[in-house]
Amino acid sequence: MNHAADTAMFWVGALFVFTPILFFGIVIGVWWFQQKKRAAQGREFPGEAGEYSPQRSQRPRRET
Repeated sequence: MNHAADTAMFWVGALFVFTPILFFGIVIGVWWFQQKKRAAQGREFPGEAGEYSPQRSQRPRRET
């Protein structure tokens, strides 16, 4: 029995299981932090973010 292969397969399996959990945990954590930050600034809805966007001041204004 080759113990080096057993150890390698163990780590491959562990990474196979825990990498997606870690990745999606980070994604959900960033999303949650942004929601919390937006609520603290008084902006409940993501649609309101365009009103405060720094790019908005750089857009040419249309004269109607």
